[in-house]
Amino acid sequence: ELQIHELQKKINNDVIKLRYKQNLYESIRSDRNLYSKQYIQSQNNIIELKHTYQSLNYQIDQIKDEISQKDHNIIKEHFLHHSVNKEKELLKNDIIKTNKQITTSDYIINNQNIEILKLNKIAEEGEQEKQKQKAEYHTILSDKNILIS
Repeated sequence: ELQIHELQKKINNDVIKLRYKQNLYESIRSDRNLYSKQYIQSQNNIIELKHTYQSLNYQIDQIKDEISQKDHNIIKEHFLHHSVNKEKELLKNDIIKTNKQITTSDYIINNQNIEILKLNKIAEEGEQEKQKQKAEYHTILSDKNILIS
């Protein structure tokens, strides 16, 4: 009976150890399932992050292209603006030059008009002198004719 009791005790101890090991097994299995789920979720998160990363890289490349294009356009506009300013300055200088020429031409025209007036006056005085001399000639001629007759 002692031996039965000892065996019974040993069986009880082994049952307790078995239950303990079963509990440990269940706990480990539960942990493994939990970690497996977490691992799968992490993998899904990694995949999602990779897609997001690729999408952001694509957007960054597009923005870089847009910036490059805008920089090119700004440089083009700058040179166009510069050339327009140069052309504006040239036209401004041409206008100033033309205005000077107009002023000079006006001065010359006024001087020539004054000269024309002077010449017309001289011509008129010459014509009057001619008329006066013609009248004198006729007077002398008629005096001559009177004297001859």
